[in-house]
Amino acid sequence: MEANSLMNQTVDVRLILSKIRKNIKDKKIYQDKLSFEDNFDNTFLSLIPKNNDFVDIEQHLDILRNSWDIKPNKPLNGNLLIIFLKKIIRKLIRFFVIPIINEQNAINYSVFCILEKNCEMKIEIDNLHDRIVQLEREVKRFPVDINQELLFKKGSFAINYLEKGFSVPEENFTWTNQETAEINIPISFINTDLIIIIQGKLLTSSQTMEVIVNNHTYGEIKKFNGKYLIKDTELKNQNNLIIKFIISKPCSPKELGISDDNRTLGFALTAISLNVEKNRK
Repeated sequence: MEANSLMNQTVDVRLILSKIRKNIKDKKIYQDKLSFEDNFDNTFLSLIPKNNDFVDIEQHLDILRNSWDIKPNKPLNGNLLIIFLKKIIRKLIRFFVIPIINEQNAINYSVFCILEKNCEMKIEIDNLHDRIVQLEREVKRFPVDINQELLFKKGSFAINYLEKGFSVPEENFTWTNQETAEINIPISFINTDLIIIIQGKLLTSSQTMEVIVNNHTYGEIKKFNGKYLIKDTELKNQNNLIIKFIISKPCSPKELGISDDNRTLGFALTAISLNVEKNRK
């Protein structure tokens, strides 16, 4: 009987299975298992990253691009009898399998579209990050005008002037975390005396902080805040105010039993004000 004519008739499953068992026993084909896994493609599984801690969106996107559309009719292997039996079984379960495959393909395609959109957003985010880095460099070169207060807290543009020796900016201040810390503030040409007010607080009363501006020592901060007069002769032809802090006895709050913070802290810098002492000439 031809396969097509058999498919169009009412199928007696028990009778077919009985004949199958008899034929297998008569022909001694136990080594040929009746399985649809003969053509299972391990190539796809080999593409899946083994380390789930690191997810490369573009890699998963490439996998989905080539494999989201699952084909229900895979090539069949085996001898003629095995292939014939597989065709019968596939025909019998087609009404059940095809809707599942279609639903899975719809899900796969949705995931593919989401990943593709995420990749586009990732590229855009990377471009924006590069732009932010560029703008931060420009901010560091942009001259600061006088008669303004620079705030050194999280999110403030002034933190771009912190050169070295500072911890990560916090909500209202930035700690020094080394014995020496440095700030580089670009300025315009100033032909007048300048008052610099440094606002902040030392971690302990036993600490002191020496303040050096453009290689000139101006004094010490013994507890909090400091006010210094910079003469116009010292600012002539200067494009930057380089302010250095030298902290004595930097230590950690953990050593003092204050908290579990093990950073080596000295001065919590809040703000620096640049004020004109007298009218410009």
